[in-house]
Amino acid sequence: ENINVYYWSGRNRELDFVLVHGDDIVAIEVKSTARKQNLPGITEFAKHFPVTRKLLVGNQGILLNDFLSTPIKRWFQ
Repeated sequence: ENINVYYWSGRNRELDFVLVHGDDIVAIEVKSTARKQNLPGITEFAKHFPVTRKLLVGNQGILLNDFLSTPIKRWFQ
């Protein structure tokens, strides 16, 4: 699929997954807690890179099983 997967950290923030396909960048943060919280990793990453799409995986976003069973290219649509 020509999709690269990275991890990013900077300024005491981290982003669990960064998917890159051509000029498109998908930022993915995974949270295991049930409570709603901010997404400091995505916020900081988006200050430095042109994010095409932001995803939250976990109880407050995309369910883990759905995330893992979805073809990776679909997250760019």
